[in-house]
Amino acid sequence: MYVVCQFISGSRLRACISTLAIALGTMCLPYATVFFGHQLAASLLFCAFFITFQLKFGTSGVRPVLPFLIGLLLGLAAITEYTTAMIVLVLAIYSLGVLRQKDSAGAAKTVAVSILGGLIPIALLLVYNAVCFGNPFTIGYANESDPYFYTSMRRGLMGISLPRPSVFYYLTLHPAQGLLWQSPVLLMSLVGLYFMLRGRTYRMEAVVVSLASISLLLINSGYYMWWGGYAAGPRFLIPMLPFLCLPIALIPRRLFAGVVVLGLVSVFQMIVVAASTVQVPDDSMKRISQLGFFQYSSIYSYCWRQLLAGSFTWNIGQQLFGLKGWTSLSPLILAATGFGVVFSRVKNTPQAASQPVRRP
Repeated sequence: MYVVCQFISGSRLRACISTLAIALGTMCLPYATVFFGHQLAASLLFCAFFITFQLKFGTSGVRPVLPFLIGLLLGLAAITEYTTAMIVLVLAIYSLGVLRQKDSAGAAKTVAVSILGGLIPIALLLVYNAVCFGNPFTIGYANESDPYFYTSMRRGLMGISLPRPSVFYYLTLHPAQGLLWQSPVLLMSLVGLYFMLRGRTYRMEAVVVSLASISLLLINSGYYMWWGGYAAGPRFLIPMLPFLCLPIALIPRRLFAGVVVLGLVSVFQMIVVAASTVQVPDDSMKRISQLGFFQYSSIYSYCWRQLLAGSFTWNIGQQLFGLKGWTSLSPLILAATGFGVVFSRVKNTPQAASQPVRRP
């Protein structure tokens, strides 16, 4: 994220702020500390995008290992979180277009190698399904033991029906779990997308970011348990979040103060979640349509109160230094601050950075 943001913005400081805004100011932070598949899928997807981006703007040719690796990463993301299928499709089209452009003579071979990489994880999943469920095309979600989940997962396509406008609103604008309330810095991503689309240099990347975000929002707007059960936020949307660093990095300097201010609010709120728990009871979310606009917030109605009561999740401050309460967070804060200073000051020289920065 930092390398891409530095390349498109031409500024180490802006790249650092944009990266930290997503890494620490969104649900990427708390869900990177637990064994959920969302952040793993997000990392796999963005790594595939990163390799493609480097190929597009770099000067070196296409080595056979790179198309294979792109396909492998996309395949792994697909079997890690099934709802990322649309993002995988978007990135597959983007990467195949870049690969054909960079290696027009050997386009067929390049595409075949990329597809081969993607089929390997799919083959592993089919074998797993056959061993566990007796059918390679039967997945775990079709074998729920709880009657409620079993019935719900049979609605539409594995529990996903047509998108509902009310759920789209809950996922984005409602204070209870809305993405733009929990991570207000993402408002600046919308501003940045305008400038990306208006320019020519990164218009294709802007389309990728837009389609990845919209597709995942629509899929989750039709999911029967869109709030994710016991969850502090819309956890199913995490795979799209790393891509939103690009539009933030391209926000004009005159507006970048908004990134800093909203970023600080976002980081604070995500630290509250990470320091307490990501598994927030979903009693209120099940009746969200009956709640007032500001009546409930998973961050302040639950996570913040957990911290006020002294209930901190196990962290390195407690484990390594015997710290308690708020002071147990100091190693995390110092480490994040230190890495932020280093990344904002140390010059980075990736392959693509040798090219002139082309502003939209």
